Amino acid sequence: MSRFRAVLFLILFTLALPVVFMEFTRWQTAVAAPPNKSWEAPNIGLVMDTTESMSGELAIFADAWQDAGARPESDLMVPGISSPDAVNCHPYCGPLTASLKLTGFRDEAMFLGSTTDYDEFTGYLGSLEASGGAGCLDNALGGLLAMSQNLPAEKTPTSDVLLVTDATPSGTKANFVYVFDRMIQRGINVNTLLSGWCPGAAMPEKALEFLTLATGGRYYRVEEPGDYYTITLMARERLFSTDLVVSEMGSVTDSLPDMIPIEVDSSMFGLGAETTLGWTGCLTCPRPVNTTGVLEITAVGGMQFQLVDPDNNVINASDPNFSQIGTSTRELLSWREPLTATLQPGTWHLRVTGNGSYAVSVAAQSSFHMAYVGPTSVPVNQPTLVRVLLGSQHEKETIPPQTASFRLVAMDGSSPDQSIMLFDDGLHDDVAAGDGIYGGMITPTASGWWRIMATGDVGDGSSYQRLAEIPLRVQAVSVKGPDAASAKPNETQQVSFELTNDASASTTTFELGLFSEQGWAVTGAVPAEVTLDPGETVTIHAEVVVPVDATNGMLEEVTFVAVATNDENTAVSALAEITVEANAVYLPMIVK
Repeated sequence: MSRFRAVLFLILFTLALPVVFMEFTRWQTAVAAPPNKSWEAPNIGLVMDTTESMSGELAIFADAWQDAGARPESDLMVPGISSPDAVNCHPYCGPLTASLKLTGFRDEAMFLGSTTDYDEFTGYLGSLEASGGAGCLDNALGGLLAMSQNLPAEKTPTSDVLLVTDATPSGTKANFVYVFDRMIQRGINVNTLLSGWCPGAAMPEKALEFLTLATGGRYYRVEEPGDYYTITLMARERLFSTDLVVSEMGSVTDSLPDMIPIEVDSSMFGLGAETTLGWTGCLTCPRPVNTTGVLEITAVGGMQFQLVDPDNNVINASDPNFSQIGTSTRELLSWREPLTATLQPGTWHLRVTGNGSYAVSVAAQSSFHMAYVGPTSVPVNQPTLVRVLLGSQHEKETIPPQTASFRLVAMDGSSPDQSIMLFDDGLHDDVAAGDGIYGGMITPTASGWWRIMATGDVGDGSSYQRLAEIPLRVQAVSVKGPDAASAKPNETQQVSFELTNDASASTTTFELGLFSEQGWAVTGAVPAEVTLDPGETVTIHAEVVVPVDATNGMLEEVTFVAVATNDENTAVSALAEITVEANAVYLPMIVK
């Protein structure tokens, strides 16, 4: 039964207690959880700016969301998904069991509720009212934190969030990196639909791009008001996507077209490809997918993209299942087959013709997934333990593939692929043998943003290829935090973080921040900035004061962040976890 109620929805939003960035609701009973070993039904969250300036955008967004969901009931059934829990979905993405969640923010932020009913959720989007909001800066970061507290604390990417705003989020660079860390810790991909930036804002838009792209999300910038409806449809597709398969960039001429190979395996029941304008190190590679496929094209120089199946048949406008939407800078081409159809396994191709440069990523919807569950910041030329979850979903477990090989792929194509060895044998910090969690040590030899690619055989002879969406940022700066610890009520414990500027780096000034989930850490002793020469290390200390009334099992998470003042992409974070162990009471033993 839905937890939304119309009257409560409006009253709670009006009377909500502030959830400002530095005063967000504390997790009073948070307990650390191990990485999940399977994929649950996805959680899809909208974090909506409801200030007065968003009045037009909110109306357009609600219309687009409603139009996207319009689909005959007969099309809503697929094997394995029960009708009561299936989210109604428009033809691009198909039926899906999901929990839809909503957060609103002005100068305050509040989680408003969730439902599994698409139409009901659409109705509450339509009931949002735009009003108030002091100044241009908004509380988007508080909105993301409020949403994160109402999403599962899992390491697998079961949650996709779309931030919808027209203004600059309030906060420092350290605040942005802290929110990024919170999203990563909870397995949340942040997508952004942005239609404005505050004039003269001290914070560069690049900070929001970093938060979005470093969590594996997609950044949608609306430049023309008339494009808002169409780009909303495209952003919505991003929320229902699953598995990234290929990410490449290149250029073509009339005499030198490209044929990009795509390995389609037997687990796939949808395929799509997307290209993007304004290439920024492939950080904008998205995952547009649906029940049968989506092709979003934003090409430089005017090109044509065609999907070619293993029998050399081209999917184009002559196909009765083909449709397209677009703006002056983007185009979304989609094709869908009957819900009972399956993609033909084998090597497909994306044919690129014309003149100009392009960037393309290919994604699929399938029952075979890959997720990166290791550190997102990795020091260059130093061994680091990484883990991925790879395999077919089966109830609450993950079934690993028959074979698996791994390599690092540079997102901007500037460096050659680097082969790495990951194992699922229980002997390489990979938890247990045969559980689908692969682990091993890697030593990246070049800085930059990288993804882990897996290839092999799914088990029936068909070849697969998957890319982890969350990137590894290999940097010349690193931070080490303390091991997890315990403390008793009314006890003070010191936590320390070591920040190192690699010998290969230049002298860099870092903005620092310390954030406490329970509010127990003394954050004022941390300096605002520190400058490190090449090869220099600094240790930052902080005290955590556990209150006398803390109860057994409560968890304090202290996050330390450092971000270069001249480059938002150079950022690191580390987490210190302290679990309360209250004094046990022992009763005397009486022996008769």
